[in-house]
Amino acid sequence: MKKCFAVLLSLTLACALCLSLAEADGAALYAQGDAAFLVQDYEKALEYWSAAAETGNADALHNLGWMYEHGVGVEPDYEKAWDYYAKAAELGNELSYYGLGLMSFDGKGVEQSYEKAADYFLKAVELGETQKAQAYFDQLVEEGKIPADYTPNEI
Repeated sequence: MKKCFAVLLSLTLACALCLSLAEADGAALYAQGDAAFLVQDYEKALEYWSAAAETGNADALHNLGWMYEHGVGVEPDYEKAWDYYAKAAELGNELSYYGLGLMSFDGKGVEQSYEKAADYFLKAVELGETQKAQAYFDQLVEEGKIPADYTPNEI
């Protein structure tokens, strides 16, 4: 029994170490992508951020969504942009909720929906993206596109 417990504990620790290493690798790959992006080497940024995204790096997923939404270093592809933003949002990336809100607001690759945009903007605000997302939400209210007492839907 002790031997079985020791093996199980060793495997658990090994898995935890692998996850930590993968997260560290994802962070390093993300940083390399940032450095490449800053010098406008978009091909390398795409390469590094794609690799970081495979480790579950939410910031890399968000940046890939932004590249595809805006056609920076890649052909614009709103479907890919939406998918990357959605994956990053699921991991709690507030900027990705903001990106989903903008795409819904503008009808980029999805049916335009002010209500869905409002939901995404409010989720972004809840997670910390207060300035831009709140401004867009306020604009929706001021323009009468959603009621002032709007209650968000579950995302």
